[in-house]
Amino acid sequence: LKPKMWYEKFEELKRYKEIHGHCAVPLKHPTLGKWVHSQRQNYRQTLREVWHGRHPTVAAHDQIMLLNSIGFVWVNTPKSRK
Repeated sequence: LKPKMWYEKFEELKRYKEIHGHCAVPLKHPTLGKWVHSQRQNYRQTLREVWHGRHPTVAAHDQIMLLNSIGFVWVNTPKSRK
């Protein structure tokens, strides 16, 4: 996603949290499901890169920090939605 589109989805996620009280968006959600899933995949990829001694990009780091700031759920389980 282009940066503008990423931030639009992030704002949508913030609205989702206001309504539902959490950021544990299920994959089947019509507008956020795939985006949230890809954020989780990107996070795992970033962790693998760090593990192998590579530094994450500034964009990846900033996005992770923003998602963490709103309580993003990196591993979605039924307990995450409570």
